[in-house]
Amino acid sequence: MFDKMTKFVKLYLMADERDNQILQAAVEVFGRYGFRRTTMGDLAQAAGISRPALYLRYCSKEKVFEGAVQFFNDRILDEIREGIPSCGNPRDKLMLIMELWVFRPFEKIWSMPDAQEDMDACLTFARERIRACSGAFEAEIAKVLEEAVGKARFPMADPAELARLLGAVIHGFRATLTSPEELRELLGHQAQLVLSVLGYQPGESTMKGDQ
Repeated sequence: MFDKMTKFVKLYLMADERDNQILQAAVEVFGRYGFRRTTMGDLAQAAGISRPALYLRYCSKEKVFEGAVQFFNDRILDEIREGIPSCGNPRDKLMLIMELWVFRPFEKIWSMPDAQEDMDACLTFARERIRACSGAFEAEIAKVLEEAVGKARFPMADPAELARLLGAVIHGFRATLTSPEELRELLGHQAQLVLSVLGYQPGESTMKGDQ
């Protein structure tokens, strides 16, 4: 019985490792070519497996993309959670979240041809997955705002609601701004505004390029 369980665990871990291999490759391929130009053949080749093997795990390019979205966002969340303890104050923490969650992906997407068309196409089938990922990041923002409330002299709003509002504004920024520099500037202003609503006055931000 123990041997069977050990074998099952090993097979499970191998399958999980193979999925990570596929999704890591998918993030890179989608990032290079965009959704529309990427084929299942491209994804299989990048992952080092055959097309039939890829189809055994993911029945379509859309499903691979959904998995890649989750994989990419999970890695960013890990990076945020590792980096938060080294930030000096709530504003630094907010700017770290927005640097990793918003600015870095936007900067990469901005360099891709037809990026907006690809994003629009993806929202037709990955909307719920993207929404769930956004909710996870907003939860991290809410934690930071809870800390700000604890240090504010006159807390004026609910941190969870402010986190949702900030998330909605960020999505609007990404859809309408015309340059990464403009996005970074407005993210800094938005972080300051939200903290001011809570009555908290932070110190200097350490976000690269933020003034």
